[in-house]
Amino acid sequence: MKIQTQTLIPAALAIVAVTIAGWGWPERGKSTTSAQKEPELLAAVREYQQWTVANKEPKVMARAIDLLCRMPTPEELKKAEQDPHYQKFIKVFVNSIGEKAMFNTLEMPPGTRISGAAFPVGSIIVKEKRIGKEGEIELFTVMRKREKGYNPECGDWEFATVDPKMAKLTSQGKIELCMSCHQEQSKFDYTFRTYFDKK
Repeated sequence: MKIQTQTLIPAALAIVAVTIAGWGWPERGKSTTSAQKEPELLAAVREYQQWTVANKEPKVMARAIDLLCRMPTPEELKKAEQDPHYQKFIKVFVNSIGEKAMFNTLEMPPGTRISGAAFPVGSIIVKEKRIGKEGEIELFTVMRKREKGYNPECGDWEFATVDPKMAKLTSQGKIELCMSCHQEQSKFDYTFRTYFDKK
């Protein structure tokens, strides 16, 4: 039976279009790593409130860092520039594996404290990001220490973001936006630990 080329080409193009639509395109600034490859990360962080709190009092998040944590909309950028009260607050939690490293502190002038200890594999840090000191959670960011060689450019940390309801991972992997900020903290195992309370 002879198959007409004119019939095959439109059909093939239709299949490709449907397949691409099903895949979807990755959002700007997000890792292309599929969140479904490691669903255990979401399961591991759902109980984060039972972990050790690094800072009992929510700490103001620097505006520049807030905007780096995700790709802000033009409206958000405008509001951040114009509103002097535009503030986000963070509260940080660490699991039992990473607790000792989190609070192993060094004195740094002028009187500040920051930890330089490296976190062991399996450490997980969860950061609540709230709109206002007691406001709604806008986003969760997660860092998980992976096996040696996973991400040598950033201390073998895996990064992730989770939606405000802690229902799904919105990005996961070697996220460029996260790494570009944390790479500056190589002396402190690529983490910022100036926010925690003295233990």
